[in-house]
Amino acid sequence: MYIWGCRIGAELDWETLPREAEETMRQAVMKAFQELTGQSPYFCFSGWGAELDPGQQRLIDRRLKLDKQVQEQREKLIDG
Repeated sequence: MYIWGCRIGAELDWETLPREAEETMRQAVMKAFQELTGQSPYFCFSGWGAELDPGQQRLIDRRLKLDKQVQEQREKLIDG
């Protein structure tokens, strides 16, 4: 069995999402899987509140830090 994994995230308050957000995301992934592979998925585990493994978290932390530095540089250039 071959397993494809995905974690997707953004800064948001998950409690503000509509109740159907969980099922909508899961159905979209399962539909895309079936369209790409021609097979129905045997399982699909998903849910809001998942966590990154330590390596993924370090990568995201570095990216967020870089994004902040780039934004600060842009503001300095604009403000002169």
